Formats: sequence, C-alpha cells, structure tokens
Amino acid sequence: MALFTFALAVALLTPLAACGAGTQGATGVTTRSPVSAQPTATNETVTPSNNSDSCKDPAALVSGDLHVSPTTLADGRPILQTPDNAPLKPLALPVKGANGQAPTAIPGWFAPAYDSPPDLLITICNTSTTKSHVIESVSVKLSVFTPHSGSLNVWNPCEGTYTRPAGLVPLECGERAAIWDETVRATFAVNAQAGSIVPASLDNSAFVGDLGLPPVTLPPGRDMQIGIFVKAPTAAGVYTFAARGTVDSAALPFTAGQNMLLAPIGHRWTGKACLSPAMQAEIPANPPAETYYICPES
Repeated sequence: MALFTFALAVALLTPLAACGAGTQGATGVTTRSPVSAQPTATNETVTPSNNSDSCKDPAALVSGDLHVSPTTLADGRPILQTPDNAPLKPLALPVKGANGQAPTAIPGWFAPAYDSPPDLLITICNTSTTKSHVIESVSVKLSVFTPHSGSLNVWNPCEGTYTRPAGLVPLECGERAAIWDETVRATFAVNAQAGSIVPASLDNSAFVGDLGLPPVTLPPGRDMQIGIFVKAPTAAGVYTFAARGTVDSAALPFTAGQNMLLAPIGHRWTGKACLSPAMQAEIPANPPAETYYICPES
C-alpha cells in the first residue's frame, strides 16, 4: 500500500446511514436498499473556486446538484503486470522511451496488478451555489470478478529501469501529500462473490478536517475527496470495485468501477536488478536508442 503524508487533515466518516429496509448480501453483511428520494437540483451555476477538476469529469455520476467521480486509484501510479511467460532474464520494454525517460504505461500490460488492492478514491461535488447537502456514508460493491490462475510478474515503474549507456534510470515518484477529506475502509468476506456490497467503516484516524464530524455537511461549491481502503476476498482474479455515497438520506447509484488484478506475486521486476553480473551479461552492449530494460529480482 502507498504511504501518504497527510497535508490536509482527514475526517471520520459514519459507517451507516438512514436507508431503506435491510437485505442480506453475499458477504453475509446486512446491506441497505436505496430509498427513492434523490438530492434536489437547484439549477444553480457552480462556483468553480472550490470544486476540483474531477467535478467536471464527463464520466461523473450526476444526481441533482451532486457530481460523483468514477471510483479511481488514489495515487495514480499503478503497478503493471509483466508477461506471465517472460523468461527470467532482462526484458526490454516493448515501448520505446523518449528524451531519456522510460515509458510507464505499456499496452497489454494489465494495471493495477498486485497482491493487495491499491487505495481508491471518489470525489463528491456539490455544484449548487446556495444549497448544502449532507453526506452520511459510503458503501463499496464488488461489481465483477474474473478468476486468474497462477501468480503474477509485476513491475512498479517507480522502481525504475535500466538502459545503455546511461545505466539505472530511476523514476522520482516520491511521496505525495494526501488530498483526502475523509478516509474509510471496506472489508469484504474472504469468499465474497460478485454483487456483494459492504458499508465502509470508520478509518482509525485522529484527524478531523474542516468539514467536521459526520454526518458531513457539504457546503455549496465544495467537493469532498474520500479515500477508500479495500480488503478484498482471497481468490486470485480481476476485481471491479465501485463506490457510492448516501446523501440527504438517499443512497446514490454506484459509480463507474475500478478494475484490478489481484494474485500472489511470483517475481518482481526492477531496473536495479539489471545491475547484477548475470543480468548485465544478457543485455546487448549497443541496444537501439531509448530501449529500457527491467530484470527479475530473483
């Protein structure tokens, strides 16, 4: 999981909201049915001073005044799945670099791919200039699951590449300041099936943001960025997780989901591993310009 330096204090979020009748989900956790009410649009023009770029995302879910972003990765730097059948020797990236920089996105290499879920993020935007809305809770749905057999080969672009003649080429990812206003945790049963929904629980945080304690009132023209820490079921496969908020006592629809491949890691590939004598012997002395290599650690 990524490490985060909290530049903004985060607020606690209440795990349950006033909803409709309860139903029993595939996880064995009682979930809540959406009520029919929806936040009322005030037909106001948004004041952009506080709303983030995600509030203008054309893929956002729109419900009255509220624009809810798709469920996305929180840090934006996914770990890639390298080919399953890659031999354990230097692997030239199939995409050339440019201007001394290695590529970080490879067509056909699934991302994110790891042994545990990366942190997720949704943004709830209040586009009204006059009306506040009360955000009461967040739920997470396992929308789709496709089994995967075997372990993963993975490459984290932040761990760099190797090229000749420059040598090791690090990528300065660094540690980002968190921009979340809230953090919650969604824990699925180890055998949860597609369609399972769990309420997100309070994150164990000592920080309270400027929006205050839950239920959180979202003022006009403001957005709220909610970090979601997911504990996934144990089966290896491609998971799709989506989130929704309960606002003004109405459970909103789920957003567009985030796909991720989760399985045990067999081999990690890095640029530094290419410095070993065995790997050096396998790398051509004069490869084509802007050719970057990654190598298995063991």
